Amino acid sequence: SAANAASIDDEDDATRVLVEHALFQFGVERLLAGRPALVHMGASFLRSGLYRALPPDQLLLELLADVDADEESRALAIAARAAGYRVALDDVVHVAQATSPDLLAIADIVKVDVSALAPDELVPTIRTLRALAPNAMVLAERVEEVEQFRRAADAGFERAQLAVPAKD
Repeated sequence: SAANAASIDDEDDATRVLVEHALFQFGVERLLAGRPALVHMGASFLRSGLYRALPPDQLLLELLADVDADEESRALAIAARAAGYRVALDDVVHVAQATSPDLLAIADIVKVDVSALAPDELVPTIRTLRALAPNAMVLAERVEEVEQFRRAADAGFERAQLAVPAKD
């Protein structure tokens, strides 16, 4: 129903609203009950520093691809990690060509879009990630079929995020 739907035009605005509600309407302790929150964060939201209003032990910064594309944003992400925030890299596809080694080195989680990879690219992707992000948990995201899940697990992915088809 329309009452349960969100219309999001700007990812940073959506993240800002989420953080504001977490802080002021619900309260972080009540909302999270000691569990960590994974918050999508683009470059401009990272630059805003608003995430620092949330406790580092309960927040995992899920960095969108535009953070990786900008040197200043990469430096801010590295500083956030040094300040105790955990970092997840979102929508990683072709690791060696497209993801900065400095971000991979600090990542706690690397989310790989397996829907964009051929089955024979899974094992080489895991090998590359193990070399560049030795401390990161590797998560297969956008897993849409059981066979795709099995291939990802066999290749060495530690977790999977299932893609649920939208209802028309």
